[in-house]
Amino acid sequence: MIKLIMHSDDFGLHAQINQAVIDAASKGVLSSASWMANGLAAEEALEAATAIPSLGIGIHLNIVRGRPLSDPAEIPSLVDARGRFFNSVGTLLRKSYLGQLRDEDIHVEYRRQVRRMIGKGLVPTHFDGEKHTHIILPGSRRAVEKLRKEFDVQKVRTISERKLHTMLAADGVSMSTSIRQHLKLIFLEHASSQARKCWKNMKTPDLFFGVLSSSRLNSAEGLEALRAILSLKISASVEWMLHPGYCDGLARPDFISEFGSFFLLDARAKEAEFLLSDQVQEEIARNRDKLISYRDL
Repeated sequence: MIKLIMHSDDFGLHAQINQAVIDAASKGVLSSASWMANGLAAEEALEAATAIPSLGIGIHLNIVRGRPLSDPAEIPSLVDARGRFFNSVGTLLRKSYLGQLRDEDIHVEYRRQVRRMIGKGLVPTHFDGEKHTHIILPGSRRAVEKLRKEFDVQKVRTISERKLHTMLAADGVSMSTSIRQHLKLIFLEHASSQARKCWKNMKTPDLFFGVLSSSRLNSAEGLEALRAILSLKISASVEWMLHPGYCDGLARPDFISEFGSFFLLDARAKEAEFLLSDQVQEEIARNRDKLISYRDL
C-alpha cells in the first residue's frame, strides 16, 4: 500500500507561511513540515506546531538564506562580508568545487540549528535542506551523517521522482513542467545517489514528488496527481514536497534584502489553495490510513 507524506518546507520562514502550514495541517491534509531555524517566525512556528500532534516536524537545514545562528566569525566560509549567508546556491557550489567551503563550518551551523529545535522540546523527525543543499554539497552530506550519529535522527530526504512520474504517465497523468525543472531533477537525483552512499544507515522515502511541479502546481493537475498516487497498487512511501503560504510579505524589500527572492513566491498561495480545497480534503479523508509523516517511516 502507498504511504504518503504531504510535506511543507520553510516552516518558520515567515508568519504567513506558518499560517498556511497550520491551516493545512489543521484540516488534516498536511502531515509533515520542516522548520527553518533562522526564519523570521521560527519561534512562533514551533509554538503553533505543538497544538497539532499529528504534524511531524523535521528541520530544514539552511546555509543558503538569511543570517546564521552561529557567530559569523565561527563559520567564515559560509557568510559574506555582512555576516549573512550568500543567498545563492551557485556560490556555495562554486566554493565547494574550489575547496573553499569548510566541512566544519557547515557542521557547526547545522548543529546549532538542530540544538535550537531540541532546546524548544522537539526532536526533528528528519533532515532536509534549503534548496536541497543537504544533498548537493558534499560537505553538507558529511555534516548530516555526523548529525545522525550525534542526535539519533535516522531519516532524511532524498530525491527519486522520475520513476514515480513514469508510473503516473502509465495512468495518463502528467504535470506541467519545464526543461529547466527536468534538468534540475536529473541533477538532484544524481546527487541523491551520491548522498545515499554517505547515509547508508538512514531511512528515506522510496519515491518523491514535487520537483517537476515546483512553482507550476495548479489545483486540477494536483488533484489528478494526488488521486493517482493514492491509487497506485504498490508498496512504497512517497514524499510530496510543497511550499504553501499567504505570502505578500515575502515580496517586501526588507525581507528580500535579508533572505533573497524566491521563484516560488506567486506559487505559494496556489499551493495553499490546493491543499485547502474541498476536493483535496475529501480525497485525503478517504485515504486517511495512507497519510504518514517521517516519524512513521
